Amino acid sequence: MPTLDLSEVALDVDMGSCFQVIRQNANTGIFVAGGFQPGPTQTLNFFGVIGVATPKQLQMFPEGDRIAGSEIVICNSMLYATSESREATSDLIVWHGLKYRVKSVAPWIDFGYVAAIVERMKGS
Repeated sequence: MPTLDLSEVALDVDMGSCFQVIRQNANTGIFVAGGFQPGPTQTLNFFGVIGVATPKQLQMFPEGDRIAGSEIVICNSMLYATSESREATSDLIVWHGLKYRVKSVAPWIDFGYVAAIVERMKGS
């Protein structure tokens, strides 16, 4: 059965914009006295569609996690939330000078895109 390729939506130049992703290199963080010490990071340039997350999309988060503004990011490159298996913290999205932390990722790779819910970081 053929899969539906929706990557054109993620790459639409009329709807999309450039943003940066600050990513911790996988398996470089360590646990030390006092908690997790993240490893080195790299800054990547991405392109995708960013919009306001809907209330239905936000239902998956506890009330305490909804303090700052939330957005949805749709692109064709993988984004990562904090993961024990990667031993790395969440990607940080920098868009219009504001920083957002990736909270949840829906990897719809079979359909040509990735959708992530991101939350604006305090002080950003």
